[in-house]
Amino acid sequence: MSQISASQDLGRRRYDMACPIASALDQVGERWTLLILRELLPGPLRFSTLKSTILGINATILSRRLDQMATEGLVRLADGGDQTGYAATARAATLWPILVALAGWGLTKSLGGAPGLEGATVETGLTPAAAVTAFVALRPPSAPRRPIGFTLQGPRLEWSPEQPMPLVRCPGRSALEVTASPETLLSLVAGRLSLAEARARDLIALEGEAGLLTDHLPEPVGRRPEAR
Repeated sequence: MSQISASQDLGRRRYDMACPIASALDQVGERWTLLILRELLPGPLRFSTLKSTILGINATILSRRLDQMATEGLVRLADGGDQTGYAATARAATLWPILVALAGWGLTKSLGGAPGLEGATVETGLTPAAAVTAFVALRPPSAPRRPIGFTLQGPRLEWSPEQPMPLVRCPGRSALEVTASPETLLSLVAGRLSLAEARARDLIALEGEAGLLTDHLPEPVGRRPEAR
């Protein structure tokens, strides 16, 4: 378990430039930092859960990153009863719109032919939080702003667009509850799978107002008008 300390020399590489972008990268630009925040912003997690959720990170690097993020005021220790966990701070929550924008940019690049997301699975790093963030990123501006619950092979996530931190892990019931795999949700968001096909193949279960989901989804790629 990492011991959060502001005094450790962690050998970080910094820009140290008089530039707001460089300053932001000095704080969140290290590898793994934004992926750790992706998982912590919806709610606290134990060290072991973080390590098993983020594909490719080892305990030493995770411990080091958490120490760095604590120094920057982005994470704090959270009392989880039997075992201490980590939580994102209010300061970290201000990065949520940036994560959503990055998810949208990354997915749009993939849809344009860039490699990386075709065939994405949990085994290749797709987490429930990543799939829901992609859903939020590519939702049409006209889509209803009502809470939706997602159970994607893990603890329930609720997207409540009117809340200060819109995505949280919590029990509950919304007007629509979606049960699927992260892969299915990402395929729907990317337009590679229609909702009708997903339901016919028992890849998704909806309880409540299904229109809340259909209003968020693009047309499947094969049905979109060809560019002229």
